Amino acid sequence: MSVTELQAAALMECVALRILAAGAKGVGRRAIIGDLERASGGGLRREALVSDVTLALGALEKGRKVRRIGRARFVAEPALARSLGLGALSADWREARDVLIPARALGLSVEEARAAAAGLKSVAGLQRRIVSAAFGLDAETGANMSLLRNALAKRALAAAFGERLDAALDKAQPLPADIGRALASELAQTPRPHASDAALIAQLASEQAGAEASDAPSLRQALIARLLSGRPLGRARRATRPRRTGAPGSSRRADPAVAGALPIPELPDKATFDAVVLALAREHGEGWRGNRKAYVSHVWEGLKEREPAWGMDEATFKEMLAAAHREGRIVLVNADLRTADAMPEIQASAVRYRNAEWHFIRVIE
Repeated sequence: MSVTELQAAALMECVALRILAAGAKGVGRRAIIGDLERASGGGLRREALVSDVTLALGALEKGRKVRRIGRARFVAEPALARSLGLGALSADWREARDVLIPARALGLSVEEARAAAAGLKSVAGLQRRIVSAAFGLDAETGANMSLLRNALAKRALAAAFGERLDAALDKAQPLPADIGRALASELAQTPRPHASDAALIAQLASEQAGAEASDAPSLRQALIARLLSGRPLGRARRATRPRRTGAPGSSRRADPAVAGALPIPELPDKATFDAVVLALAREHGEGWRGNRKAYVSHVWEGLKEREPAWGMDEATFKEMLAAAHREGRIVLVNADLRTADAMPEIQASAVRYRNAEWHFIRVIE
C-alpha cells in the first residue's frame, strides 16, 4: 500500500471504531471529527480531517457497513466489526482512544492490543512498546527493561560495525547497565547520558513517536497523529551518520535489518531533486500557459518510475517537496475548488506542513 492508501485505511478504521463504540445511540459526523482531533492532540489539519472523515462515512454508508438514524447520526450495521476484523467491541470510546488506536500505530491487531492492554495503559509499558516497534524488537524483549536496553545496545553496535559483529553479538553476554545505556543512547536523535534505563527509553519513545513529551497522553496523541497522517513509526531514526560495513573505506552500508533501522535511501541533492520534480511537473501540468500546475500525486507516480535508485517513499518525497517550497525553490499551490470527482486526486496529492496544505506543483515554463 502507498502512504495515502495506508492513511485512508487507518482513518476508515478509526471512524469505524468510533461508530462501534457509540453503540445503538449512534454518533454524528461532527462528534467523530472532534474526537479524532482531540485524540491526535491537534496534530491533524482540521480541513483535511473533515474532508477525510466525510469521505470515510460516505464509503461506509455506501458499503452498507453503517446506516443513518435521523438526519445526522451513524450506527454500525452488524457486518461492520466483522468486515474490518475488529471483533466484538464494547461501547467504550476511551478503550479505543487509549488502547486500540495507538496499538494499531504500533502494528498490533485489536486482539493483540486487548491482550496487551494493561501494558499499553501504563506509561512505562507504552514507552517500551513504542521503542520495541520502532527498532524491530519482539514484545518479549520489550517487556523487560534490561533485555530491551541490551538489545538496543547491540543494535547500536551493529549499526556502527555491521555484519562483522553479527555472530559475536548473538553470542555475547549482556553488557553492564551503564555501558549498555551509553551505547543505546547512540540510537537517539540527540544522544546524551542517562542515569537510568527508564530515562533512556522515555527519550527514545518520545523521539520515535514524534511526541513533545514522554507521558502517556502525549505519546498516544503522537501515535494517533502518525497513524492518521500516514507517517510510519520509526521515521525519526537518525540518518545523518550512515553506518558502514566491510573494510575501512568501504562504501557498502550496514544491513538495515541488522541495524534495526529503516533503509537509508540514496537521496538526491536539492538541485537534482528540484530539476527532476519540475521536469515531471511540466510533463503532467494542466491549465493554460503561465498558470499551469501538476497534481503532486501525478508527479510522485512519475518520479517512482523515473528514479527508482533514489529508494524514496511517498512520505519522504512530500517532506522534501514541502522543504523545497519553504525555501522558495519550488512553488506549491492549494486546491481551491474541490469537486467530488477531483477529491481522490486532491487527497492523494496533499502535502501538509503545520497548518498549511498544498496539492499542486506550479509549472515553471
